Amino acid sequence: MIRPRSSVLVAVALVLVGSVASMSAPIAARDASPNGRRVVGITRRTVEIVRRVGSISGDILTEQRPEQVAVTLAADVLFAFDRADLSPAANTRLSEVARQIKALAKGPVAIVGYTDSVGTVAYNADLSLRRATSVRDALAGQLPGVTFNVSGRGEADPVAPNANPDGSDNPDGRARNRRVTITFRRAR
Repeated sequence: MIRPRSSVLVAVALVLVGSVASMSAPIAARDASPNGRRVVGITRRTVEIVRRVGSISGDILTEQRPEQVAVTLAADVLFAFDRADLSPAANTRLSEVARQIKALAKGPVAIVGYTDSVGTVAYNADLSLRRATSVRDALAGQLPGVTFNVSGRGEADPVAPNANPDGSDNPDGRARNRRVTITFRRAR
């Protein structure tokens, strides 16, 4: 009978319950069967568990790590195309984020805006900064005393291709790249 190593079982159990933790577990170079084989070597390995939770509509993704939380909001739910003023739907989403920050955050909160690749590099850098600033202004009204660091990265760091392999436009990829990411350290 083959039995998995106990360290593997622990990691699987943590993933199944959705726990967020780092763990160190010994991994032995031996068979776990009761046939009496001796240990050849032991190695320690650290595994970081990341919990990713996305909304059904796909407009918000939360990644929780042991040390930090990152919330990515699709710009299309926050802003009209090529605009930096918040849409009416944005207030609901930002209230959800404000609740997470109140419950989990320690220290400053970073807000980074991104765009797709339509437009000039300079224009996109400015638009992404204005969008991040709009999000900061909305959150600051709900979170007095919280320090925010705001930046705009323009079309840098895309999460999807802006164009298809044949060079044609990729509207779905561009939509994924238009986003605002809010990151903060977790309180312990």
